[in-house]
Amino acid sequence: MTLPTAKNIELLGLDALTPYDRNARLHTEKQIKQIAKSIAAFGFNNPILIDSDQGIIAGHGRLEAAKFLGLETVPVIRLDHLSDKERRAYILADNRLAELSQWDEKTLAAEVEALQVADLDLDAVGWTEDELQALTASLDEAEALEDEPVSLASDESNSETKSFRFEFDISDHAELAEMLDNLRRRYKLDSDAETFEHLVRGAHG
Repeated sequence: MTLPTAKNIELLGLDALTPYDRNARLHTEKQIKQIAKSIAAFGFNNPILIDSDQGIIAGHGRLEAAKFLGLETVPVIRLDHLSDKERRAYILADNRLAELSQWDEKTLAAEVEALQVADLDLDAVGWTEDELQALTASLDEAEALEDEPVSLASDESNSETKSFRFEFDISDHAELAEMLDNLRRRYKLDSDAETFEHLVRGAHG
């Protein structure tokens, strides 16, 4: 199967590009400055995607970052094979699909630590110092819980049945599902049942 593929990168002046007036993705001033730092550190490696009329399909944040840096031209890729309906759909898909991926937090923390040792400005990577500290603290807490020995053996000399009651507001089922999913991924559990068992063990301890 052969798919349409953009092949050429062009350089265009910033004023030649037209932002999409129905772009649903918002860029804060803070994020634009972070994008600008990334471009300054690594180069303009992700061209702006445009249609045949030089309207922006993807890259509104990169355009604003280029303005912030005072650039005169930016690299663009022309997607003139898209119909109007496909163009509008792709604008949403380009923003949405990246949000659906997840981080491997242990690998991320290891990479961040290596970059910190190399004295790289992590603002150019997109994380603030507070966010990195929160990530490290979360992983340290998870590792401490994993290393803590858990015994389910009963003491026959002082046998006692303990019961635990968990109450959840049914209106918060989405929040509960998200909490269980986060715990399951963090502790590499296989099911909701194992996740609840993990919670019970924590309460028992």
